[in-house]
Amino acid sequence: MKDYLNRIAYILVVGAYTMDLNSRSLSGVACVVTFVVLAGMREVYFADILRQIDIFVLISGVFTITAVVFFVLRLGSLSELISMVRLNLREVILINLSTAIGWFTLILALRSVEPAIVSSIANSLVPVATLAIGPVMLAEFRSTRGDLLCALGVVLCVFWLMYISLSGQSFVANDNRLAVTYGLVSVFVSGLTASVNTIAAKRLALRGFAAGDTMAVRFYILILFSLGWLFVRQIPLQLRLDQIVVVVVIALIGISFPIYVLQLGIARLDVKSVALIMGATPVATYVVQVAKGGFGFSFYSLIGVIMTFVFVSLGIALKNRVFSKL
Repeated sequence: MKDYLNRIAYILVVGAYTMDLNSRSLSGVACVVTFVVLAGMREVYFADILRQIDIFVLISGVFTITAVVFFVLRLGSLSELISMVRLNLREVILINLSTAIGWFTLILALRSVEPAIVSSIANSLVPVATLAIGPVMLAEFRSTRGDLLCALGVVLCVFWLMYISLSGQSFVANDNRLAVTYGLVSVFVSGLTASVNTIAAKRLALRGFAAGDTMAVRFYILILFSLGWLFVRQIPLQLRLDQIVVVVVIALIGISFPIYVLQLGIARLDVKSVALIMGATPVATYVVQVAKGGFGFSFYSLIGVIMTFVFVSLGIALKNRVFSKL
């Protein structure tokens, strides 16, 4: 029994790091892991600030700053970027739409559902949806039996997390079941859209878009939609100084830098590896959630997050054929 547990531990630990052993792949892994850690912090702080300001004010502020940052960084090659956008307009529109839908639904879910559960469901659906969508959008995409088995495990974990959210047994004991239901639906949409977004970003990378190029063109539909909503509803774009500081920090450290390094990871790794590593984001979110406080404690949430992480780690191990080393 002890030997069997040691083998399982070996699969989980070694599997997360046994990609193709070359500097490009390893740097890609490092980029995606960096994204995972910072994304965990971002999810918790998004949930916290949503208690204070309107969701559309938050989205407008955060993503306008993010878009400006990457636009300024590409000013030196603006004419070249415009030419690339014209040649790949369909893919650019796709990544704008998937970015807008994915981010809006993710932030909407954080208003009523525990951050770690939002992160677990959204990020765990990415590898599952990638297996379904990948063959349609990428000619070189292949899946294995191990990928499918791990995807099934992830789906079971998602149902568990949904159950404890609706039954009020999560960190955030929300009695408004309708709001929780809307939040869970939003998480599903966000997770499915994130898969499309990952593949769209990969297609742009294959067509010569650098990470900064993709970042400079992906947020405009989201910004226009948010500003349009504020204008139609006549919601004032007003923030206190401390709220402005939080918005700027989220935009730079929670959005700009993490998504930039994620884009680098997407360019250097295959889509399945990126999707599977991103599945570990709930662990980072849970750790930040506990460390920050203000969300209570739920043993059931902890079980769901751990099981999700286990299946994601096994997926990485199986994909990279760690079993052959046992």
